[in-house]
Amino acid sequence: MIMLKDLTLYIKDSTIVNNLNLNVNKASLLLITGGVGSGKTTLLKALAGIAQIMYKNIVKIEGSIKLINDISPERALELGLISYIPQEPYAYFIGSSVDEEMMLLDKLIADNFMHVIKDLKGRKISELSAGELYRLLTILSITKKTRYLMIDEPSSYLDPESLNIFLDHINNLINLFNVAVVIADHADQLYKAELHIKLKRHDEDVVSSITEFIIDCFESCYPSRDYAYLKIKNLGYKLNNNLWLITDLTLHAYSGDIICITGPNGTGKTTFIKILAGILKPSSGYIEKRGKIFYVPQIPIKFFVYSSVLEELSHFLTQFNSWCRNKLLDAIARYFKLDTLLGRNPFSLSVGEARRLGMALALLSKPDILLIDEISLGADYITMNMMRSALRYISTKGTLIVLTSHNEKIIKDLNLCSEVIIFGRKREDKG
Repeated sequence: MIMLKDLTLYIKDSTIVNNLNLNVNKASLLLITGGVGSGKTTLLKALAGIAQIMYKNIVKIEGSIKLINDISPERALELGLISYIPQEPYAYFIGSSVDEEMMLLDKLIADNFMHVIKDLKGRKISELSAGELYRLLTILSITKKTRYLMIDEPSSYLDPESLNIFLDHINNLINLFNVAVVIADHADQLYKAELHIKLKRHDEDVVSSITEFIIDCFESCYPSRDYAYLKIKNLGYKLNNNLWLITDLTLHAYSGDIICITGPNGTGKTTFIKILAGILKPSSGYIEKRGKIFYVPQIPIKFFVYSSVLEELSHFLTQFNSWCRNKLLDAIARYFKLDTLLGRNPFSLSVGEARRLGMALALLSKPDILLIDEISLGADYITMNMMRSALRYISTKGTLIVLTSHNEKIIKDLNLCSEVIIFGRKREDKG
């Protein structure tokens, strides 16, 4: 089903995969793991034929990849034999509602897997959480012709319960339809795969110290924050189908606090962050806030505005004097491992790399209130350590931080939270 012979992948001058050989003769689960920037997504896109078509001027491929009937991935993609689920599921929907999208479902798939998305019926696409979008896109992408399902970073979007259901669904696909499934994910402990490819960066085992890279220059360049606060009373948010996503939320938080929001997919975590950012208006209740806000969203494409990583960083560095600009650029780039990515277009970064850049920009913006949606999105343990140290440091400087995660264990492991709020399922309007 999948045969790799002496496969070597390069991104510009960097070797991502070196002389990889693999022979998969039956439908099964192949897992690709590795840290941020190790090339998981690049290898997955090469297996899916996407790298050869869309990134032929960036990605160089040596050796061979052969699929069913000895055809290339590009040909398999053209024939509809490959279904690819990207890291960012947001831009792949045609209709404005789930019901419109369901009309496109392959009947054979619908008969066997409608139960996986039946709870989404009647909803607008714009109302779905990232996890719900990911689940919907997975079902919509599969047709009766699909022989290969390529999935990028499902654990970044699905809460533990949803991920287990998702994996059961994947196993059913393998068994019922003879589909070969390839998953790229940094969280290898979550999967039981017949085959496992682990990629590794040369610096994967090096965890940067916030003291070494940041504090020395931030003490000179990074002033203490103004007094910030959030005062929220009886906050509520109602969806268009008369479901209350958030009800009667009351919260008081002040400079230096770190408020952690957790709960399953679709319970309103992102909606709450967007209300705090001023993107959405609450349906009820009262909210008062003081301080300059910086918002790190889940969707990188809505975040970056310049054509290179260096330009993104330089935009925020203009507020510092020339001595601080040079010192901070060097410190931030090295700490978040962006120093080799400065010439890259931000939209070409992996989700984990984009997350590191987002956190770097957050620090440089000197926010009074920092909002981070899905702290662990695309993040391996090294990235989480970087973010933990950075968040702890800026909170001591007076920044009020609100962050979300669909994984309660991530929140516990961060060991940062002044308060943890667990969101539950939405409820029907009883009025």
